[in-house]
Amino acid sequence: MVTKAELEEMHGNGYLLHSTKTGATGKPLRIRLNGKLKTWVKSPDDFQQPVKYGLYDYFYITPENADSWRVESEY
Repeated sequence: MVTKAELEEMHGNGYLLHSTKTGATGKPLRIRLNGKLKTWVKSPDDFQQPVKYGLYDYFYITPENADSWRVESEY
């Protein structure tokens, strides 16, 4: 599971790996951090980290889906 503290440490640079899904080669899916971590003052546990997968797929890592992702250096 990737945490808010780990994402803050990465400063918008680096890669994350999916814990269960793999690509065609059998390696875990790899996504690239694509911007600044967004946080809120009124709800400090919430965050949004923009990421990119492939050429055209963009989405956010949030507390709801953060348990599926790991920092690349952990593997």
